[in-house]
Amino acid sequence: MTTATRHVIPVSGKDSLATAIIQMRREPDLPYELLYNPTGMELPEVEAWLALVEQYLGKPIVRVGDDLGEIIREQQILPAHKQRFCTRLAKIIPMEEWLGTDPARVYYGIRADEQRVGYQSMSGHNITPVYPLKEEGYTLPMVWQLVMDLDLLPPQFFWQSLYEMVVKRLGIARE
Repeated sequence: MTTATRHVIPVSGKDSLATAIIQMRREPDLPYELLYNPTGMELPEVEAWLALVEQYLGKPIVRVGDDLGEIIREQQILPAHKQRFCTRLAKIIPMEEWLGTDPARVYYGIRADEQRVGYQSMSGHNITPVYPLKEEGYTLPMVWQLVMDLDLLPPQFFWQSLYEMVVKRLGIARE
């Protein structure tokens, strides 16, 4: 018995949302599943944005993943350029476990103007990565325009108190 291919779109920000919009327009009849990897520390603005995205796309967003704080405690180190475990432990492995052995096409939000490697299987899963933004030639300005036109920009945060603490600790003179 063969299992039907699943069509999964992880949604977490502007690029992945643009991917969902573009892909669902390209092939509207596919049975898409939307996925979000929670950190366990989402602010209310993030949950409100996810609700708007669900409403616009007409599909629920499944939350899959482990608490980022717990992952950091287990690793006993904060993520850094040389300690890149967050994406693997908080996103890739939970998604692969959620998919199980089902074949899946996963649509990732890598733009045409980005030079980075896409999905790399951590354990030989039957996942076929697809890059709609790259395929359609979408660049950063085009992504911004798409989500702005739909009034679906993800929340952006600037924490003044954190900024001031860093400025003070670094001894940066403010003008």
